[in-house]
Amino acid sequence: MNLEIFNDLIVVKRSGQRVNFNGPKIAIAIKHAFDSIHDIYNEQNVNQVYQAVLEYIKINYKDRKTINVEDIQDIIENVLQQKKYTNVYLSFNNYRLKRAASREAFNVKQQHKFVKAIEKIGLKVKSDSNQTPMEKILDFGKIISNEFSKAYLLESKYIRAHEEGSIFIHDINYYTLGITSASVLDFSNYDLNDNNEMIDEIIETIKNIKKEQYGEHIIPNLDLILQKSVLNNFKNLYKTKLINYLTIKGFVEYINVNFLEKCIDKLGEINFDKNILNSFIKSTEVQELFNKAYDDAYEDLKKGLNKNIYKMLTKLNQLDNMINNNQTIIMLGNNTSIE
Repeated sequence: MNLEIFNDLIVVKRSGQRVNFNGPKIAIAIKHAFDSIHDIYNEQNVNQVYQAVLEYIKINYKDRKTINVEDIQDIIENVLQQKKYTNVYLSFNNYRLKRAASREAFNVKQQHKFVKAIEKIGLKVKSDSNQTPMEKILDFGKIISNEFSKAYLLESKYIRAHEEGSIFIHDINYYTLGITSASVLDFSNYDLNDNNEMIDEIIETIKNIKKEQYGEHIIPNLDLILQKSVLNNFKNLYKTKLINYLTIKGFVEYINVNFLEKCIDKLGEINFDKNILNSFIKSTEVQELFNKAYDDAYEDLKKGLNKNIYKMLTKLNQLDNMINNNQTIIMLGNNTSIE
């Protein structure tokens, strides 16, 4: 028999899963049917039915791409009847009916468990006076979601394996709603020039995403994320303090302030070459003012940054969305600059 037709034929299971046609599995099913009968049958009888089943599929499914499992079983039954293997047919048919009843019973059992779970929740809510109303609602929702997923959404074979301990299905509570777990948050495209604004934006983003996900959230490379805003904050502090000090000492009228500010704005790092600003320094006293402005700006920058980081950590620790996702992981990158 030419078996090439079976190479492209797809078998559709009851679950909707699609697999390649597997002739040997059909042969095994037929053999099991014969073996279930105590009458004397040999491999020739099994092969006769098997070949007839393949021939039928070859003729009737040559122009089709798929065949259902139920159709294959119907064909086996028809061939058994045609070949007068009545006892084998009855045994095979009885096995099919038992399997169908078993699947139906399991589905009913799962639905019954779903209803019973809701009843138990009602009793638990009445008896548990230690829980707040919000905690009771959360527990109610979790258990309903869990049982609904097992009763209506997940395949029975996986639920059975899960309950027997053969496998473990994570986070069934959230499966019903299709909620995702965790995220690595990319703040690298946030174009904010102020540390305070940047930290506030990070806090707000995490607060909002924790309403959508139930797992942990990761901020990678926080030092790299803040690098631009840290530098901009330093330049603003440096300009403000330097001009104030020059004004107090009476040197500001001898300096082109606009050009000085532009030069500072062009700085690419905090630890810049001080010689860049030498053209503005005409005396030792002015040099000291430049140095003092730099040192004071740097100290204020550190204090402000520490304050903002502390604010971020405090607010993240205070977040409570009641779905066990209060953990936020902050990672530092490989930034070696002073920023």
